[in-house]
Amino acid sequence: MTDAKVEVTQIKIRINELRKELLSINEERKKWSDKKRDIYNSISTSVKTLKEHRQKRNSLTKQVRKSKKERDDLNAKIKTLIEEIKKLNSNKSSFVKEHSIKEDPKKIRENIDALEFKIETEALSFEKEKQMMKLIHEKQKLLKEAKGLTEVVDNISKLSREIDDLKKKAKEKHDAMQKHAKDSQDHHEKMINLSEGLKNRNEKDKETYDKVVEYQAKVDTVNAELEKHLLVLKQATEKYMKVVNKKKADKKKKIEEVLKEKDEAVEEKIKKGKKLTTQDLLVFQRKGL
Repeated sequence: MTDAKVEVTQIKIRINELRKELLSINEERKKWSDKKRDIYNSISTSVKTLKEHRQKRNSLTKQVRKSKKERDDLNAKIKTLIEEIKKLNSNKSSFVKEHSIKEDPKKIRENIDALEFKIETEALSFEKEKQMMKLIHEKQKLLKEAKGLTEVVDNISKLSREIDDLKKKAKEKHDAMQKHAKDSQDHHEKMINLSEGLKNRNEKDKETYDKVVEYQAKVDTVNAELEKHLLVLKQATEKYMKVVNKKKADKKKKIEEVLKEKDEAVEEKIKKGKKLTTQDLLVFQRKGL
């Protein structure tokens, strides 16, 4: 075996070793790269979820402010109406005192209606009916005097109903505000937990990032050496082929010289009329002599 062939063989052996080494390193690199991709996907999902919680929290916080303002506006209106009722109650007391009203106008109205119903439905004596009519007139007079009081009482009742309605609405707004505030706080706490989780990942994931860099560096190093040996193989192969081609050329030249000598020997025998051997005849046939 020539030195050139030995060199080519040794380089091929080294190239095969490098390719096996590169395959092994690439498998490790792929394992860590896949882990890095899983980490990236996990972080991306956490960041996306974090943004969603932030958007929901901010939206709910706006709802809290809106509900609080609406509740406060309703409470302010309730407060105003309560002050109005206080004034009406004060007016009512003054009116009652000024007109010496001792009976509630509504009660007077009910008594009048009851007396009229009795006159219409019962068979009363003339004297009895006369007495009742007199009583009705007296009560109607009282009712007329208490007309202003009736209006005040009606206004108080109307304002009371309005206050009850506003209180109900204010409670609804307050309940909505509390619910939105609780939901907003829940999203805020989830944001904090996700943020802390992302911060704590750094050290834990550092090994994976370092391994990816480490194995990528190894791949680059082995690839560089492999390319270098492939180039050397090309040069060694060219050198070896020159040797092989030279040997082939020398061998061909030697064969041609031998054949030329045989051709000349056969031609000489023919010229001299000597007997040709079987080998001479083969040469004769090859040359077409």
